[in-house]
Amino acid sequence: MKKTLYLATSILFLTLALVSCSGGGGNSNDNNNNNLPIGSRHDVYVAGFSEAGHIANPILWKNGNPTALNARSGLSATPFSVFVSGNDVYVAGYEGIYSDSHDFPLFWKNDIRQSLSLGELSTAGAYSIFVSNNDVYVAGGGYTRYGPRRALVWKNGVQNWLQTSDSARDAFAQSIFVSGNDVYVAGCEADYYNNDSVAILWKNGRPYVLSDSGGRNFYGDLTYNAANSVYVSYNDVYVAGNVTNSSNHNFVATLWKNGVAQNLTDGNYDAYAYSVFVSGNDVYVAGCESNAQGKVAAKLWKNGTAQNLSGNDAVAVSVYVLGNDVYVAGVEYDLYGRNTARLWKNGTAQSLGSASGNTTALSVFVK
Repeated sequence: MKKTLYLATSILFLTLALVSCSGGGGNSNDNNNNNLPIGSRHDVYVAGFSEAGHIANPILWKNGNPTALNARSGLSATPFSVFVSGNDVYVAGYEGIYSDSHDFPLFWKNDIRQSLSLGELSTAGAYSIFVSNNDVYVAGGGYTRYGPRRALVWKNGVQNWLQTSDSARDAFAQSIFVSGNDVYVAGCEADYYNNDSVAILWKNGRPYVLSDSGGRNFYGDLTYNAANSVYVSYNDVYVAGNVTNSSNHNFVATLWKNGVAQNLTDGNYDAYAYSVFVSGNDVYVAGCESNAQGKVAAKLWKNGTAQNLSGNDAVAVSVYVLGNDVYVAGVEYDLYGRNTARLWKNGTAQSLGSASGNTTALSVFVK
C-alpha cells in the first residue's frame, strides 16, 4: 500500500517516482481484459510511457494503438498531457537523463519535438497543455540556479512567470485551462523549511490560496495540500486536489467549486484527486483512495459519488467525458508490482496496445 501511495504522491509532484515506486520490470499487459472498441465514433488519445531499465519511452495511444513519440536517443522522455485541436495533436512533457538532475521541457505537435526555453531555470518540465484560438499554452516550471522552484506558462513558447503568494516557497504548476481571455493554472506552493504546502489556483498569473498549510504528518514527513487539475464551465471554476486531514494527517480528495471546498473522502484513509471534468451538470473527478485491506483503488467520483474502477492496486490520473461516454486513464498493478497503462471506458477496463516493459498512462483526450 505504501508503495502505491508514494506513487500517488509522486504524481502530485510530477516526477518519475511514479514508476520507480511500483517496483519490478517486465511486461504486465493483460490480453484477457475486455478489449472493446475504445473510441467507437470518436478518436481516443492517451499519453503515457513505457519503461526500459531507467529509460522512459514516450507513447501516444490512438484508439488503443501505441505509437512511440520522437525522442532523443539515450534520454528519458515523459509525456504528461495530451490535447487535440482540429487535426493537430499536442503532447507536453520533458526529457532528461536518469543520472543527471537536469530535465528539459518540450511539447510534441504531431510528433514533431518543440523545445521550450529554460531562461533562468536550470531544469524544468512541462506538465499540462491547452490550445485556444491557435495559441498554445503550456504550464510547467523548474528550479532556478540559486533560488526556489518557479512556476510559469509558456504561451507560444514565450515564458510568463506565475506570481507566488510567498517568494520563499517552491511553486508547482500542474494543470492549465483557458477560458476566453482568462488563463487558469492549478498547482501548489511548498515551503520545505517550514514543512508546509498550500493548494494554489492562478488566474492570469495571480495566485489564490485554496487551502491552508499541511504541516508534518504522524511519521514526521512533509504533508501536501495541492491543486492538481482545473476545469472551467461557463462562469464556474472547478479544481481537483487534496488537503490534509487535521485530525490524522491523512490526505483527503477534494473538489473546489469557485473556491469552496467539498471533501470527496472522509479522511480515514489517504486519497487523491488528480483530474476534473465537467459535462453539463455533472462533475467527474478521477483519483485514488487506500482502504483497510492495504489496497489502493482507482476511483471515479461523479457528483461526489465514488465508483471503484479496479479490483487491483490502481491509480486513476485523468478523466474525459464526451456524450454519454466517460474515459479514465491511469495505471494498474499486479501482485508483483508490475504496472500496466489502463483506460477505463464507462467503468470497463480496456488494455491499451502492447508496448514493451511496464507502462503508465497519464492523460486522455477524446475527439
